[in-house]
Amino acid sequence: MWTVLTASTIGPGTVTMCSKAGADYRTALFWCVIIAACVAWIMQEGSARLTLAAGCTLGEAVRRRTLTGRAVVLRVCFAVFVVVGNFLYECNNFAGAMAAVDILLLPPPARNLSAVNCTSGDLGRIEKADEDSTAAFAARQLINLGLGALTLALLMFGGGTERISLLLSAVVMLMIVCFAVTLFGMGLPPNLLAGLLPSIPEGAAEVALAVIGTTVIPVNLLMGSSLARNTTSGSMRPGVALASLLSGLISMLVQLVGAHVPSRPPCVPFELIDLAHVLEGVMGPAGLVGFTV
Repeated sequence: MWTVLTASTIGPGTVTMCSKAGADYRTALFWCVIIAACVAWIMQEGSARLTLAAGCTLGEAVRRRTLTGRAVVLRVCFAVFVVVGNFLYECNNFAGAMAAVDILLLPPPARNLSAVNCTSGDLGRIEKADEDSTAAFAARQLINLGLGALTLALLMFGGGTERISLLLSAVVMLMIVCFAVTLFGMGLPPNLLAGLLPSIPEGAAEVALAVIGTTVIPVNLLMGSSLARNTTSGSMRPGVALASLLSGLISMLVQLVGAHVPSRPPCVPFELIDLAHVLEGVMGPAGLVGFTV
């Protein structure tokens, strides 16, 4: 059941930012994932303990403590932040699903990075041809609608959260296998131990913050608190620990595999297809399919 937290954590945002951290800064930001996993463990267990001790979820506890006066305004702001934040996370999930569809069904042509000429004003920019056609756009929209219908069907007829949790657990294990096999085939990147020492390379502050934020996932505090209903401390603690451990493990694997993405000029932005090519190079088409799934 608790692996739902891992599945919620390891989404397109986490994969993108961890792989970008590896591709752009190699192992220099490896420490961010370790700190983020520890913070997620502490905060999620604290949220679950609140439910067990007080008999109410984190959201209910906030409501009970903010019934009068100015506290009501704080509660409304908190609720708005949660709703907007969750909405943005879901938009990111659908955007990631579309990126996976593009990689699997509409793969972009290989980029000839050696032919790219960068100037000082081109940092992070590269001109791309408009590859979208009307048919490709329509295909994306149809697939998006299909994914939405599939999600709704799973929620309504999937047999409850336990079966959905098992499905998500299978997806988590698939990700671990894909990235672990790729890393085993390519080997650990150099200077891994140096990446355990906290340091932020020049221009990497935003990426470091994004790696931590996409691994901690504050919205998971509310989910973890709700999952703790009708459980005991004995079953909750190992469940939260396992979920946090798996989240950190996958983020580490993604970042280490991302460190094997070939170097590119500074004007060429990182794309998920670069990471997909690394997995495909070791596992063949199976790696590409496993990554997109």
